[in-house]
Amino acid sequence: MDFRLLGPLEVERDGEVLNLGGRRQRAVLALLAMHVGEVLSTDRIVEEIWADDPPPSANRTVHSYVSRLRGILRDLAGDDVLIRREPGYILSLDPMHVDAFRFGRLVDAAARSLDVGDPTSADAELQQALALWRGEALADFAYESFAATESQRLDGRRLEALELRLDCDLALGRHARAVTELESLVAIHPLRERFWAQLMVALYRCGRQSEALATYGRVRHILVEELGLEPGEELQTIERQVLAQSAELARPGLPPGAGRSATTADPVARATTRRVPLPDRLRIRPESGVLGRAVQTRLMAEGTRRAGAGEGRAVVIISGEAGQGKSTLVADAARDAFDDGACVLFGHCEEDVTSPYQLFVETLGHYVLHAPEDEIVSEVGQHAGELIALVPGLAQRAPGLLPVRAVDPEAERYRLFAAVVDMVAQMSADRTVVLVLDDLQWADQGSLQLLRHLVTSDRPMRLVVYATFRDTELTGSDPLVETLAALRRSDGVERIELPGFDPADVVSFIEAVSGQVMDDRGVALAHAIHAETDGNPFFVGEVLQHLFESGAVYRDPEGRWVAPRDAVSATLPAGVREVIDARVVRLGRAAAANLSLAA
Repeated sequence: MDFRLLGPLEVERDGEVLNLGGRRQRAVLALLAMHVGEVLSTDRIVEEIWADDPPPSANRTVHSYVSRLRGILRDLAGDDVLIRREPGYILSLDPMHVDAFRFGRLVDAAARSLDVGDPTSADAELQQALALWRGEALADFAYESFAATESQRLDGRRLEALELRLDCDLALGRHARAVTELESLVAIHPLRERFWAQLMVALYRCGRQSEALATYGRVRHILVEELGLEPGEELQTIERQVLAQSAELARPGLPPGAGRSATTADPVARATTRRVPLPDRLRIRPESGVLGRAVQTRLMAEGTRRAGAGEGRAVVIISGEAGQGKSTLVADAARDAFDDGACVLFGHCEEDVTSPYQLFVETLGHYVLHAPEDEIVSEVGQHAGELIALVPGLAQRAPGLLPVRAVDPEAERYRLFAAVVDMVAQMSADRTVVLVLDDLQWADQGSLQLLRHLVTSDRPMRLVVYATFRDTELTGSDPLVETLAALRRSDGVERIELPGFDPADVVSFIEAVSGQVMDDRGVALAHAIHAETDGNPFFVGEVLQHLFESGAVYRDPEGRWVAPRDAVSATLPAGVREVIDARVVRLGRAAAANLSLAA
């Protein structure tokens, strides 16, 4: 017996496709097949099928539909596969009889094959997986709310399978064939960067270098126009390789960024082959690297080492004005931790967005989106219902779970906090978990309370927290002031006030940007820029860029940078001057808050 969801709903045996009855009756069976092996309550079936407008007789109608379906399926299978089990029904069937489940298994197997360098096996598994599709997933319920999320999830996995299969094409030398298919895919999915990256590699391997570079220009234009974003690191890396006429890129083999972490229940293998990917906001590396922060970097690395060794959690809170490089510093530390096997999660706050528990919706949401389903189920444990309220995506990754609501809001909050602590403790049982929390000055009170509860919990966990905030944005009554004061009393909490660059750091910055060692005139320029900006890294970069663009700084015939002594003061644009002067106002406003924080 074969239940088919990858297209219009069908049930088939020995070549015969069954008549499953009317639309709502078919919808009930589709819902049960989506959750094969799980009990769905009658109330939930009613809610899913009729959304917000069920008729008074909806429960009886569901019983009637199931009775008819049971008869159809019994005739086919010879025994009951649709079973009454309180408080509802279960499709009691090996999930391998559902095409969507087989598809997922095949894609996971192909990912494992790619991870171990076997594109031939991966290609065969992906060809078999993609052949299961007969159109849009759950196509006959495209406009039904109960099927929308699952249909989108399955369609997303289909695109993932296509990406993996095209990786196989490139690995096996089929780049010419891949070009035609990829041109069609980038037209249909213009914001999916992986297809663009594969197209660039395929064109380059076909000897079409100029077209590969033009392709980068096309996707960059789309991303900037549509999203205001530059292309991701993978695309930028491939562009640099094409420009450098990389021989390695030209050879058949897996392209940069190929494959996906494989599925496994083994904790050690999971940590090395099936990892939650690094969040996108932490992938960007500054061209100049992290300069002038050796002391802070060592302190953060030592905290991460202690936490990973089970010697207690590490919390590093970094403050400073805007532009001092707080986010750059923690992103660099987080990448190092990720390279060492840590699970790194990211959450940030925005000035005009105050969603409840925003930090943890984002951090745990990234984990739930990317972690393997078996891992999620084992780690949410008995608190799954509470966690769904915080991360709704958990309901799709761990089907069959329902939100739990306490009558008393205070009790509900307590259960939610306990659930998050338990989940993080489970996640960190066999690896370090790093939470990067950016711009705490705008955090909602719920996020701050939950952070405090997590950090001060007595549960053993390998936890590292890197948190940043702008001390120039605080007042004495800000909720963050109270949170910071409470955290200071906890073991393992370090506070770093990030200063600006000193003159030597500014020299190093200019040398990194220009690619040459500064002579006396270059050092004098660096000192002049330091005097104007007080070493604020962002302003240093802005001033330096303007000096280059305005021609106030130029190369002499011998290739050395030349700058008149008065170049900085004479050529500062009004906008930069106003921003720099505004720092004095912000720093003065922050003085009272800083006194409170130091108390």
